[in-house]
Amino acid sequence: DALPIFYVQFVVEKDGKRTQLKILRSIGEEFDAEVKRLIKIMPDWIPGKNAGKVVRCKMTIPVRFVLS
Repeated sequence: DALPIFYVQFVVEKDGKRTQLKILRSIGEEFDAEVKRLIKIMPDWIPGKNAGKVVRCKMTIPVRFVLS
């Protein structure tokens, strides 16, 4: 069974690290904590570019948990 989708927002810094993590649509504190943990342990992201320069960018991604 799949739980409702919720959304997480964060900033990808110029070095690929994620900061300013924010849960936009929550389905519960335990799930929020798990998503925050997973975002923090992700490998670095490739930062955005604007006019050839590396820039910070805000990302919003959907997250869905499936219970088995």
